[in-house]
Amino acid sequence: MYESGDGCHTIARSAGVRHVTVRQDLIRAGVTLRPRHRVLALSAAEYRRLYCDEKLGVRALATRFGLSDMKVWRDLTALGIEKRSSIVQTGLRRDWFDSIDSDAKAYAFGLICADGSIQKHRIRIQLQERDGDVLRRIRDAAGGGYVTIVRKAGPIATGRGHTSQCRATVGLRWQAKQLAEALGRRGVCPNKSRVLPKITAPARFLGAFVRGLIDGDGCLHIAKGGAPTVGFANLNESLLEHVARYCKTVTGKRPTIQRRVRSDGRTDKCLVVYGAQAVCVAQALYLDDESTIAIDRKRDLARRMVRETAVRLVA
Repeated sequence: MYESGDGCHTIARSAGVRHVTVRQDLIRAGVTLRPRHRVLALSAAEYRRLYCDEKLGVRALATRFGLSDMKVWRDLTALGIEKRSSIVQTGLRRDWFDSIDSDAKAYAFGLICADGSIQKHRIRIQLQERDGDVLRRIRDAAGGGYVTIVRKAGPIATGRGHTSQCRATVGLRWQAKQLAEALGRRGVCPNKSRVLPKITAPARFLGAFVRGLIDGDGCLHIAKGGAPTVGFANLNESLLEHVARYCKTVTGKRPTIQRRVRSDGRTDKCLVVYGAQAVCVAQALYLDDESTIAIDRKRDLARRMVRETAVRLVA
């Protein structure tokens, strides 16, 4: 049967035994086994496009197509595709946060403080998949890192008995002791939402730092028929203080920090800037220098704020 072209699985089904038993019997009989024929879950071109060109990880591919991680790993091995490590980051500047002396560093630091995590020298920043270009720009500025899809769209738990719909998210990961320690000296620590350390902002690049905070845990909003707003919410009051101080330097008026109770019962603090002051803050953060790193959709909202305010003044 084997010499006629039947495979081990076909013979096993006919004989009512396991295919492993068939292989062992053939080997004991001195039969030279044919190379295994691997059926790829995706075409070779699709694997190379997604894994090599778009930099999706093994887990991201498995999640997207309903496969196991091991199936994707074996397919990549069969195709001879060199697999990336989730830890090694060739070219990463491990002293990048030793001194925050550029707009990109200050922005990345703010984004980590608002929407990042640090654990066992592993640093991760997560954003919605549509904002993934920001993480790729940060990765390029730092000289390395690993950007991959972390979670597909769907419901997530936000508290006891509460869920919300989540968009697909993408993450940037660094594994570097020196980076983590530099962030720790500025107040970033594991479980930062519970420990609530005092975080030190870079004075020279305060605007870039605040832009990172707003892109992470803040919002720009234009209500229909209402005033535009810029808001920021966080458990850490030192971050709120930095945002309030920056708003005062731009508008001359310090916003009030207020306590807020969320729909799931959790409590945090927030500040909101309204009207013309919100437009001034959005202009300073996003439009004074459009070459800086920022989430594009929030930069577009800042442009809309300025444009609609100008129309109302003309009218």
